Amino acid sequence: MERFEIRPLLETDIPRAAEYVARWSAPPAGAAPQRRGQPSTEHRLRWLIYENPLVGDGPLGYHVQGATSGAMMGLVLCFPNAFIGEDRRFVGLCSGSFFVEREARMSGFLLFRKYLANASRDFFFSTTCNTQSGALWSKLGAASVPNSEFEYILPINSGVMLPAFLEGRGLAQGALKVAEVTGRVLRPLIRPFQRMRSDLSTERCRDWDKLSDLSYRHRAPKYLTADRSVSFLRWRYGSSSPDRSAEVCVFRDRRGNEGWFSLVNTRRGRHGQIQGVLVLDAVWPRERIEFQQVLAAIVDRPRVRSADALFLHPRLGVDYTRCSRMLLRRRLEGPTCYVRAGQKEVPASALDLVASDGDSGF
Repeated sequence: MERFEIRPLLETDIPRAAEYVARWSAPPAGAAPQRRGQPSTEHRLRWLIYENPLVGDGPLGYHVQGATSGAMMGLVLCFPNAFIGEDRRFVGLCSGSFFVEREARMSGFLLFRKYLANASRDFFFSTTCNTQSGALWSKLGAASVPNSEFEYILPINSGVMLPAFLEGRGLAQGALKVAEVTGRVLRPLIRPFQRMRSDLSTERCRDWDKLSDLSYRHRAPKYLTADRSVSFLRWRYGSSSPDRSAEVCVFRDRRGNEGWFSLVNTRRGRHGQIQGVLVLDAVWPRERIEFQQVLAAIVDRPRVRSADALFLHPRLGVDYTRCSRMLLRRRLEGPTCYVRAGQKEVPASALDLVASDGDSGF
């Protein structure tokens, strides 16, 4: 039986790690084609863990390697992200792409413990857990972030969304075809329910200084939110980012109150048939502008109007049910976000995570 070694992931290991991630992320037979090939996986991985503005001299992750074969048998990536709450600053270490071969499962447990042993970070978190990794987080003393077992969906193209909702429920192809035709017929009838009034004007913005200033000015002090510094925003949305096509918009009301949001395209559905838009982030003056107004401004963007659906992650202090009668809450297989204390105790109930905070997957 082969022995396994746990080694730090170095910059020179990134091509091999990208190949490993791409293999694990390959879709099963009959599913949608992989959205990103291996070269773009390597680019995204290098950007995420090596070009991160907070990366230090520590490992970029850890991997399990066969002592004899030298083959990669397990992997966990990790990258830092800064958060602020009240007047305190924290640095959390986010994990992602945690994969382990079946024969190396025990080493996988030790691999994850190695990630949690990093003494230079204030806490540890993840935003992309499934039931298996979530169980491991819980076993090692982590808490799930409230409501992270849900996502919210605003259907826009009922001709695509209705059969997508019904797929997988044992219906014949003929019934799904009827659902598609029905959705197309209903689309003009439900459009009035999708419209939301907003007096906000919007425009694209790449002024990182302005966006960072608005983020700090309008943060909710009682929550722990990402420190959207100039360097973070430039890294997250700039020319080297895989999501450089993200639409970042500033909005303002008639009294001059401003905020911003960011949107990115996403593919969903069993066969990748849903062309969606994901709300990556949103910042607004909560005392003066309701999120319902912000959502209305988002829905009014051409990118969203031409999509099949809009997807949102839960946000602390935001009741999505007040925003639209068409906004649906979908239960996931389990919580996707977990947090565990490091040098400092961080309550899971105070962590306001958004899609741009973590590993958005490969």
